[in-house]
Amino acid sequence: MISSLKPSPEEMYRRRLASAPSSVQLLIENIKSHFSLRNDSFSHHTRTHGGDLRVAIPGHLLGRKVLRNFGTLSWRPGLKLVTGRAYLSPEQMMGHAIRYAAKPKKQGEPLLSDFWLQEGECLRATKSIIDALEDARLKMMRAYEAQS
Repeated sequence: MISSLKPSPEEMYRRRLASAPSSVQLLIENIKSHFSLRNDSFSHHTRTHGGDLRVAIPGHLLGRKVLRNFGTLSWRPGLKLVTGRAYLSPEQMMGHAIRYAAKPKKQGEPLLSDFWLQEGECLRATKSIIDALEDARLKMMRAYEAQS
């Protein structure tokens, strides 16, 4: 009998990114590489939007049992956009030279801003996105420290 197992989130992510422009692939791989060097955060994948990238803080560093995402990124081929969310306000994102950021429409969304990049902006925005995600990580860690 043939099993109808869904592909893993990482496989879905790889398939979605395989058809993305090289600038998009490079942006996302640079973000993954940056956070793989840290011991206080890591990247992982979910099936959202057909496979996305999440950056998270391990739960034990926040006094929690589960991880806490501070950023997400996804390639949306139909829109030709990289979309994401971060634990920074839209104004803080724009302070990192991210031109398109807004408050999420979804009520109760724990991440504070939605942002998007056009495919042609990806190479120029790599450092800005990494810096914004670093600030989002620090902001989240401070928020949890203040709660303890």
